Amino acid sequence: MWIFAREGFLSIVQHRDHEELLVVRGRFRGGIEALFPDAEVEETPKADYRYRTIVQKGAAARRIAEAVLGIDYENFKGSLDDLARHDTYTDVWAVMLRAQEQDVLVNCLDGSEQYDLGFWPDDQKLFVNGPDAGPFYIPGEDDGGPHDRDRPDRDGAAASDRRGGLDR
Repeated sequence: MWIFAREGFLSIVQHRDHEELLVVRGRFRGGIEALFPDAEVEETPKADYRYRTIVQKGAAARRIAEAVLGIDYENFKGSLDDLARHDTYTDVWAVMLRAQEQDVLVNCLDGSEQYDLGFWPDDQKLFVNGPDAGPFYIPGEDDGGPHDRDRPDRDGAAASDRRGGLDR
């Protein structure tokens, strides 16, 4: 399971020797401790995940449920204070959006139905089949498309405004 949280990205997998345990792995310092404050985190610089700990399955389930119940934002990316993490998570968001659009394309190749990918503004809608069929938009290309960076964050400022107008 992958968890993208404000404090960091975690990968949680079954412990290979103990059925009741999970291995929680993190990429960012402090990410594991933010979700599991009592964890004894080991730094493993030569492993693919630099930080890791072992957690009981039941304790992990309870802590993740608490985190879910504590969600207080309407837009996850807009809730991130760390701009580097925001940009990294936005990159992941864009990759998953492309995968979603490709899935729609693959699943409607028979031409029997017109599919509206729906996410983009009306002037950039993609209709896969039918009379309004249009080009496939790849999010993240620098073409003035509807990028998340221009959506307001929880304080009402666009992400580009928080970076002093620098737009990436």
